[in-house]
Amino acid sequence: MKDHLDTGATLDEITDALTDLGLEVKGVENPAARLADFTLGNATPTRLYPISTPSCRTPC
Repeated sequence: MKDHLDTGATLDEITDALTDLGLEVKGVENPAARLADFTLGNATPTRLYPISTPSCRTPC
């Protein structure tokens, strides 16, 4: 519903308002709740550095 409403109301507030208008709310599904345990990350490419160069005898 939040895709269709420009509101900052919570889901409970929206369902309460619909009920107050006389509409029957049989159930509410929150697809985001199924994904709550997932964590998103981003892997960025790195540059490989040589372990040593002729001017450096220990790892630089």
